[in-house]
Amino acid sequence: ERDVDEAGGIEALVGHRGVRLSGGQVQRLALARALATHAELLVADDVSSALDASTEIGLWDAMRSSGRTVIGSTTKRSALARADRVVVLVDGAVAAQGPWSDLAPDWAHLAG
Repeated sequence: ERDVDEAGGIEALVGHRGVRLSGGQVQRLALARALATHAELLVADDVSSALDASTEIGLWDAMRSSGRTVIGSTTKRSALARADRVVVLVDGAVAAQGPWSDLAPDWAHLAG
C-alpha cells in the first residue's frame, strides 16, 4: 500500500512518462501482479534481489503462507534458508538437493 501511495495512487501512470519506481518497488509490483492471479504455481526469478532484508523476510513469509508452490532462483542466503527444498544446478544438471541447512556446508560459496 505504501508503494502504491508513493507512486501517486492506484491510477498513477508508471514508467517512462509516469512515476519512476525503485528496483525494489518494481519487484514488489511485479510480484503483486503475479499473486493477484491466485495461480497455484509461481515461478520467480531472483524476486527479492532489490529488497532490503526486512522486506525480503516479509515477502518470503507471505509467499509461504499463501499456500502457493513457488519455484525461485536466488543466491541470497536468507531466501535459501526459507525454502523447503533447494536444488543446486551446475552446468544445467542437478548437483545437490535438500534443505539449505544440509547443503550450506558444501555450497555456501555460491550464496551471497
